[in-house]
Amino acid sequence: MQAILLAGGRIESDDPFYGLISTEMKSMTPICGKPMVQWVLDALSGSKVIEKIFVIGLAERSELSSKKPLVFLPDQGGIFDNICFGVEKIVEVSARDEMIVVASGDIPALTSEMVDWLASQIEVDLYDIYYSTVTRQVMEAQFPGSNRSYVHLRDVEICGGDVNIINSRIFNQANDLWKRLSESRKSSMKQAALIGLSTLILVLLKAITLDGAAKRICRKLKIRGKALLVPYAEMAMDVDKPHQLDIIKAFLSEKVS
Repeated sequence: MQAILLAGGRIESDDPFYGLISTEMKSMTPICGKPMVQWVLDALSGSKVIEKIFVIGLAERSELSSKKPLVFLPDQGGIFDNICFGVEKIVEVSARDEMIVVASGDIPALTSEMVDWLASQIEVDLYDIYYSTVTRQVMEAQFPGSNRSYVHLRDVEICGGDVNIINSRIFNQANDLWKRLSESRKSSMKQAALIGLSTLILVLLKAITLDGAAKRICRKLKIRGKALLVPYAEMAMDVDKPHQLDIIKAFLSEKVS
């Protein structure tokens, strides 16, 4: 398997980290002696299933280290565009459909074991995308006070994960809806609204299950997808706010001490 590591994103004046850290790129925020993105890279490169990692948004001079080969690609301006570009480059090399791990550069608590677990959930040729979700119970048990945003469904409360698996073939049919869903990933209500009014109402009324919501979304996008309830809060613990950075620093300092 190949991996795409989304590591772009400059700290602009409206960013919560503006003026708090010295790095220009969010993914290079120092955490316990190394850049935040290096923690994610360590997890990917230490995985048994990952062969090569395509790093998007950072220059080769960033001096990142990896056990697996790295390919550095320029930022394309948006999450969806970056994923598309990464998939395009992977397909150019392999010339076949690929199952690809896509990870955000701001989940430094990720480990190789978690990446391997995610890959083990693949059912041969059944799904185009495996989307990770974490329950409120799992998240708050591991990271109390992290203040994640949750979707309240009939059977579970979840937040979205930041490491997922996609099949490269779905980008042959990529459309504007897919792009808008990707760009609105931080707002579950915006995503539900894009899928349709009926789905939004069902979500607001807590009248739909996780499986039911996944099926509605996949029908709308014309893809085959599966929502995974993952047992690892670390896969959804992205660092978006200063208090989350403090939590992660404390968590990882215990790991390395």
